[in-house]
Amino acid sequence: MKILVKNIKANGYQLHKTLDAEVIGLVKEEINCVSPLDIKAKMERVGNTVIAESEVSVTCIFLCARCLEPVELKRVQRFYHDFEINSLTEYIDLGEDIRQELILAYTPIVLCKRNCKGLCPGCGVNLNLEKCACQMKPKLTEQ
Repeated sequence: MKILVKNIKANGYQLHKTLDAEVIGLVKEEINCVSPLDIKAKMERVGNTVIAESEVSVTCIFLCARCLEPVELKRVQRFYHDFEINSLTEYIDLGEDIRQELILAYTPIVLCKRNCKGLCPGCGVNLNLEKCACQMKPKLTEQ
């Protein structure tokens, strides 16, 4: 998502784009986006710097850290970036910075619900849906 610096005038520049995640290099192995990215951005030049404020809306699917069921999360994230420019700078790449911010913004532990019971370590059944068939009891360690 390259923005030509010459398009960013004294009164600023605004854009609103809807893009597939792959356009900014976001692959399913990083974040599994099931909706396009809705990106709104405002940019302005201040001296030798372009200041960008962007708002990104997207729906992604993660696996619950306890039961491994898919969890769909819709997020709206706001990001702030600044890009140093000089007379030779033709464009800024807002897409790469948004990609990195999205990866960093999501927590590695997502739960389907706060009280998710997870999987039985013995038989692997989803304890949210059914009772354990093996009746395995967790061993308590003495300290």
